[in-house]
Amino acid sequence: MADATPRQRTPELVFVPAHPRNRGGRHDVIFEVRGLPDGRRMLPVFTSTERLVDALGPVQPWVSLPLSKASELMGRAGVDLVVVDPPADQDAARWQDGDIEALLRSQG
Repeated sequence: MADATPRQRTPELVFVPAHPRNRGGRHDVIFEVRGLPDGRRMLPVFTSTERLVDALGPVQPWVSLPLSKASELMGRAGVDLVVVDPPADQDAARWQDGDIEALLRSQG
């Protein structure tokens, strides 16, 4: 008998909160890892830009990459968890209009 419960597929591509960093002639992407109350660190990833905006606001910068690559990078960086479509944290810092421009100006 077939299972009638729909199974959620693991997304291939995810949208990850991240921002640019330019330092010493290098252009990098900084993933926005969040701290958890128990001391662990997690990277939130989202299955759509709509979900990312719902959780983090309309000004949040992001990159898209394969979930497997995000998990690999975070594992190498010592991040404990990669969480798909986490609930919105109303206390989380939110990017505001002009923040990216200010960040880029500060990095020369």
